[in-house]
Amino acid sequence: MHLAVPGFLAAALLVNAPSFAQALSFDQLADRLRSAIIADNQRQVLSVIEQIKATGQPAGNEILFFEGQARYRTGDTSNAFPVLVRYVNAVGQNGVNYPAAIQMLDAMEAKNAPYRNQMVQIIEGLIAAENATGARQRLSEAQQRLPGDQTLATFEPRIAKLEADAQRLRPRRERDLAVQQAALETCKADFQRTSSIGTIVDVKLDWAFAVVQFSGAVEPGPMEVVTADGPVITAKPGKVTGPNQLSISVGKEIAQVQVGQTVRRTYVAGETPACADAERMVKQLRQQLGL
Repeated sequence: MHLAVPGFLAAALLVNAPSFAQALSFDQLADRLRSAIIADNQRQVLSVIEQIKATGQPAGNEILFFEGQARYRTGDTSNAFPVLVRYVNAVGQNGVNYPAAIQMLDAMEAKNAPYRNQMVQIIEGLIAAENATGARQRLSEAQQRLPGDQTLATFEPRIAKLEADAQRLRPRRERDLAVQQAALETCKADFQRTSSIGTIVDVKLDWAFAVVQFSGAVEPGPMEVVTADGPVITAKPGKVTGPNQLSISVGKEIAQVQVGQTVRRTYVAGETPACADAERMVKQLRQQLGL
């Protein structure tokens, strides 16, 4: 596609030059920009454009196109996109390089669409859960990658309202969290008190393992041994050693394990139906409080 090399800089020079010295500097930069564009030296294009901006002189709209194109071709698409959007909005379809700008914007849009769609779903979910902190963090991440994205911008007022509501509701949510945490701890204690699954019937000190006799069917999941002094020892299930029996490994703490001690199921978050509601409420309130 043919690209128009900027003669606009000369026009801007004649209209806006306040002094001969300043105009000369601007004119020289315009020549350097033309040379860089013709040579397809995109990094040089960006360097000269920054120098032109530093003069403070208006350089016309086409300079936006060449900046956007240079950023696009050097892989800086996150900054190329908003610059090219500014260009097409400024010049409309009559812009000299409008077709080329649209072509680059379409290519970036196609590449960005999957990421944008994913982030929209995540942010919508966080807003639905009233997680203002999480929604703000995700929006910031997405906007860093897609600056100026209009779809993402629509989340701004919704998240701002969510943040205001979170501040207003914080005292009540803190009280609710304390109540739910207490309920969860009570549920955990009840689970541990009623979760006995067997008894230690043999201890192999030399091999650092013990044998559990289950009161019912063998349960090879997470378990722990309740010692005589109270401490709980985490055990790893091993091999079946007999009817309703299973070996368990306890490592260097084997010396604290004795025949007759109780073995119980280990409490695992998310795997105890009786405590599921309290776990869910604690998690939700912590998210809403940004904890």
